[in-house]
Amino acid sequence: MGNKEDIGERIRAARLSHGMTQADLAKALKKAKSSVGMWEKGEREPNIDTLEALADIFNVPVRYFVEKDVDVHRHMTQKDADRLEALHQNPRLGLLFDRQKNMSERDIEMMLSLAERIMKERDND
Repeated sequence: MGNKEDIGERIRAARLSHGMTQADLAKALKKAKSSVGMWEKGEREPNIDTLEALADIFNVPVRYFVEKDVDVHRHMTQKDADRLEALHQNPRLGLLFDRQKNMSERDIEMMLSLAERIMKERDND
């Protein structure tokens, strides 16, 4: 069986690849957001009922979370794996994702427009 850190990393990878925040996952599981955070940090380990619920939510076998030989990225697209790597390199990017949950479609369009302007300015430098 994998250790708590391995399980936590797999929970985080599955959550991110499904575009969920910790709060989203906690709500789906009817658990506290702090529980999800502790699992992902390897501070606690979810019980078997929770692992089964996670497997159902992410459409993966329970062994995805607990067996060492199961590739964390096997159930992700390359784009998802690249995004996860970007989050590992700069965790602040997660703030952008987390905050978009409370934004309207217009707010999101404004943010995308701003990002495009930033990229154009950078390309012109």
